[in-house]
Amino acid sequence: MQAMEIRCFIALNLPSELKGRLAELEAQLKEARADVGWVKPENIHLTLKFLGGVEEDRIPVVKGAIQEGLCEAGSLALAFVGLGVFPNPRFPRVVWVGVKGETERLQKLQERLEQAMREVGFPREARSFSPHITLGRMRSRQGAPGLMDLVGRLGEYELGSMKAESIELMRSQLHPAGAIYTVLERFPLSSPSI
Repeated sequence: MQAMEIRCFIALNLPSELKGRLAELEAQLKEARADVGWVKPENIHLTLKFLGGVEEDRIPVVKGAIQEGLCEAGSLALAFVGLGVFPNPRFPRVVWVGVKGETERLQKLQERLEQAMREVGFPREARSFSPHITLGRMRSRQGAPGLMDLVGRLGEYELGSMKAESIELMRSQLHPAGAIYTVLERFPLSSPSI
């Protein structure tokens, strides 16, 4: 009998206050009436590593590797500023909010997690880590010029800041009405030793 797989990713979740501000920002962007699949505000997070389907009996191994990768990571002061698109304004596919603050330490944390996951059988991401919050994905070019106009006008949007004190192993269940995310385990970002 085949083991059940759980679709998982490692994320840094945002406090509800920031998610509320992201909902307000999405509402402004929706005025462009572009063909965008917007992320539900309650699902917005910063992805550190997408794992995909993980056999249920391997979840404890994944949790142990995350704990190893966090070794004295310490909390992070992050700010969410700026609005943009990937890959470029002429062909927008992803609408995002930028991340500032202790991004160098965030990069190091992500790299340690990437290495820890590789050691337990998860391939390294092909693209380099670019910290951002995904707001939505373009489904077609419909409304793209209007959306880009709004993104340009709101370009230096300041969402707010947070002190990230934990990361989470998340479960993603796909449904026609949108993904449902559940925290499988929360991992505190303990203070680094001096």
